[in-house]
Amino acid sequence: MNSTITLPRHLPWYLLARIESCITRPFKTKVDRDCPTCRGRTVTKHMGPLDATSYNVRGFGPRHFDLVCCSDCDLIFLSPLPPDKAFEALYIRFPQFVGHPAYHGENAKAALQFYRDRLAEILSLRRDGRRLDRVLEIGSGLSLISLAAKLLDHHTFAVAQDISQEAAGLCPWVDRYLVGPLESKKEEIQGAGPFDVISMTHVIEHLPDPVQVLRLCADWLSKRGTIFVTAPSRPVGWNESSPFEMWKNWEYNHTPAHLQYFNRKSLEQCCLRSGLHLLKYEPDKDSFVAWLGCSSKKPA
Repeated sequence: MNSTITLPRHLPWYLLARIESCITRPFKTKVDRDCPTCRGRTVTKHMGPLDATSYNVRGFGPRHFDLVCCSDCDLIFLSPLPPDKAFEALYIRFPQFVGHPAYHGENAKAALQFYRDRLAEILSLRRDGRRLDRVLEIGSGLSLISLAAKLLDHHTFAVAQDISQEAAGLCPWVDRYLVGPLESKKEEIQGAGPFDVISMTHVIEHLPDPVQVLRLCADWLSKRGTIFVTAPSRPVGWNESSPFEMWKNWEYNHTPAHLQYFNRKSLEQCCLRSGLHLLKYEPDKDSFVAWLGCSSKKPA
């Protein structure tokens, strides 16, 4: 059955334009996943379908996902959520770091220098004269933030957490490497804190519930501490009128590993719901760097 709508060409051009606008205008759509930031099921726009790009998850859940945009907070996210078996395949059953060129050689050196510069910047803005006594790295992998902190001050106590044990034995600069889901390590992390810096470098886009994780971070953060976040945001040059192919061809289209894509508005909303406030938001091509701090307001 052909679902294409053919409009009669004898109508005046302005009526044709009005009809076409009504047909193609984005409309409210029900999705299978709540917006993880504002918890609303209503979305302004169903942007298009994305196929799973990782062979590791095939056979562990759907191979096709919807990319949708929340009408309230502007978060772009995947629906539905992958099943638990897909997360296990992505992060536990198969290696992520060992042998991967992105985490070794010149790429690793550049990343380490970037993190070292950003930690030095955070340290320079502290007005209490204190050093970075304690650092927590969430989703740490090879723990480059911890290494950067140690290079700035070898007295810094570094705690790293990752769901996979792949890199646990590869980071001798980490004082305590915790393997397992973040929720299961709450008491150990609480006991090691509070932390002057909590880092989530390319982590927040992987979290099924980013608000819940940031609420935990708010509890673990020292009074003048900083949560350091980096993540992909939007393809370079993309806007709402851009072709959807830009998302399909984007190097950060890691479906279904990347569950959502923040911009400033959606990250501010996430902070509001987490008892935090956005100190700094810095776009960087198709990604961003953000600093979050504790807020005197209760979570929304």
